Amino acid sequence: MSSNRKEKVVLIHVGTNDVKTAESEDHVIGYVWDLCSVAKEKFAEANIAVCGILRRNDVSDVCINYINNGIEWACKAKGLTFVDPNCWLNINDLGRDGIHLNRRGNIKLVDLITGNYLLQGFLAAGELDPLNRRLCSEKKPDVVVQVVILAEDTDVRDKLLQHDFHVQTIAEVAPIEVQPARRNDKLGLTGRKSKDVGILSTSKLYSLQDRIFAFTPQLTDLQRFYIASDYELMIDIFKSEINFLKSSWQNMLGRPLVVMTVKSIHLDNGNIPNAMITTMKKLKSGYINGT
Repeated sequence: MSSNRKEKVVLIHVGTNDVKTAESEDHVIGYVWDLCSVAKEKFAEANIAVCGILRRNDVSDVCINYINNGIEWACKAKGLTFVDPNCWLNINDLGRDGIHLNRRGNIKLVDLITGNYLLQGFLAAGELDPLNRRLCSEKKPDVVVQVVILAEDTDVRDKLLQHDFHVQTIAEVAPIEVQPARRNDKLGLTGRKSKDVGILSTSKLYSLQDRIFAFTPQLTDLQRFYIASDYELMIDIFKSEINFLKSSWQNMLGRPLVVMTVKSIHLDNGNIPNAMITTMKKLKSGYINGT
């Protein structure tokens, strides 16, 4: 065992072979006691669970129960968690040799240990299911796409105010930092070559070293997406992206947040284009493109 590792959960599953080779049942309990003492010392910050001896055909149930009772007592004395596999497994879960578990038995043992960890609070459901697939069967409220309109500077903000759009500038939303969604080549990453960042990734807030970041959709980035220079086409694509975001956010937590920035380059002879005004009015009403 290494004391340098910081395990959150430690499972001890030993002693099955010692049942046949040890001098007595008490020796098996003593072996497990010594192992628990070492584990408690090496993994002082971890939640340690000990799995009892599995039932087998070549050892009487009386012997197995005696050893497991001793191991359970040792766990209580050490402040560890005892898991009795025989309350869930039966003779049909053993292989042809009557000693080792078959495929079904292994699956049931894993389910038992995992379920026990969940009940004890050693594991969170999100750690076992990081993709949140468990939420598919749950009834969820309709996805509400949140859209935030920001002005590039005070001049654009004042022009929006003339149309009764009360928005903030990028500088005014501090401490949230608004950035375009681009890959940072300075990091020297060797991952995927594609620099495209989808709207599912930009529709979240990110926290990094006590700083909060919001990213604008890549479709609005003039350096990465030339269509952004055509604001009417950009608005049409934006509406489609909102619809896609609503339908694709079903198994994700929270509400999607889309940050759109109105820039001076979008102005038409110094005025807010009618297409943008119409779109922002629809957004203000809470209904756009069927979303």
